[in-house]
Amino acid sequence: MSTSLGRCASSLASIEEAFEVPWTVATALTDYPAARERRGSKGVRADRYAAEARILPALGAFELTGLTTKRIRDWHHDLAEAPKLRRTASGVETRRLAAVDATDPEAVRARRATANRVLTVLKAALNHAFQKGKTNSDEAWRQVKPYREADAAKIRYLTAAECRRLLEACEGAFRDLVRGALATGYRYGELGRIRVSDFDAQARTVAIAKSKQAKPRHIALSDEGAAFFAVLITERPRTALIFCRTDGEAWGASHQQRPLIRSLGAGRP
Repeated sequence: MSTSLGRCASSLASIEEAFEVPWTVATALTDYPAARERRGSKGVRADRYAAEARILPALGAFELTGLTTKRIRDWHHDLAEAPKLRRTASGVETRRLAAVDATDPEAVRARRATANRVLTVLKAALNHAFQKGKTNSDEAWRQVKPYREADAAKIRYLTAAECRRLLEACEGAFRDLVRGALATGYRYGELGRIRVSDFDAQARTVAIAKSKQAKPRHIALSDEGAAFFAVLITERPRTALIFCRTDGEAWGASHQQRPLIRSLGAGRP
């Protein structure tokens, strides 16, 4: 009896497999983010935006078994040469295009870096589908390589005069955030996490906990920087965030982009 049941189960599985709808790139890009959310992964929302704006229009309808290295490589190349996408008020990237100067090496590098990041999103989703047995081979995308040396942005330090001009162009809570960045060298995400208790007025340091990009560390402040932080934390509880938006909420992903663009525009001669 058990042998007969085993044969029946095997037959049913074969029938289900035979009638299973083939997975497309769009299916993979729906399934993988959902799996990441179940695991509590970060950055899922941004990857969804990237997929919706930059992958699905060109590749979404293709079945995984029909993908070729040439098709993915051509898409990757086109993406590196495509105009930048601007964001709407809701933060979603749309087809509002901003031209890129192809004669500017830094602009070309930045576009290639974006193309590489989106390629990573695509490959991760396709690899997830491959691991689930939704396609028999990963060779088509495994052969597509990212652009070399695209992520190494040109390092340039602001002069004292440029720092003053930048601060003069900023307003309110965003001005405080920019001044904090100039005083500490912290990344945007790190600035948004530091609390009153992280500032040591006696030692004139600001501590940052371990993050995805860096180890825990203490930054020594100048006299001017220490005085600035002392004013910011006046009469505030130790658990409070040092830098908040005008509405009192924390600085989150992309919240800095619009005030930064406004400030840069205001600071132009």
